[in-house]
Amino acid sequence: MVRGMKALFVIANYGTGNDRYLFLVLEQLRAMKYDTHVVVTSNIPKNLGPCIEVIVGLPTRNPRSLPFAHKQIFADRRGEYDLFIYGEDDILV
Repeated sequence: MVRGMKALFVIANYGTGNDRYLFLVLEQLRAMKYDTHVVVTSNIPKNLGPCIEVIVGLPTRNPRSLPFAHKQIFADRRGEYDLFIYGEDDILV
């Protein structure tokens, strides 16, 4: 782990169609040497393990708004982390 560097990763995951890719992304994030916190935004509840925070809900009524949910999370936590990374469930790190 890189001391002092705290990273926040927010991953958008809609439905269950890309869950197999999501699990690969989460595996990569767990292996990183940074002090990481991972948040998955989803339209449905998911149990992704004890180290993964899941936030359920869309920013607006439009289902295509999920990729924008990270903006408020980043803004709310801006003083807590050094590195902010957004990704989607089918993009490997």
